[in-house]
Amino acid sequence: MEAEGKPKESLALLTKSLEMYPAAPGFHNRGIILLQMENLKEALASFKRAVEINPEYFESLAALGALCAQEDDLKPAFEYLSRALQIDPNSVETRFNFGVTKIKVCLKHTREDKRHSRS
Repeated sequence: MEAEGKPKESLALLTKSLEMYPAAPGFHNRGIILLQMENLKEALASFKRAVEINPEYFESLAALGALCAQEDDLKPAFEYLSRALQIDPNSVETRFNFGVTKIKVCLKHTREDKRHSRS
């Protein structure tokens, strides 16, 4: 059975495989498939599982950081992106996402400061 282009079938096969042989790359790939299926919650769980298995799994750390930043969950975004950059400080995409997250934090603090000054 050819699984390419069939995310549900790919997900089922990969999930079954991971039940027997849990591995960080497998959980990362599962997260990618879930993202393609627009299932953010389960994708995040798969990336987190990859990092539980291998705390230095760069791809999942970077993915978690980017997704958390996208969802404005900024504290974990910083933590994941910082960890990813410790592993690969030359990753342009991760450095970009870190910078964007930093800007979001600054903007959030600026808005909060303005609200407090009006009170």
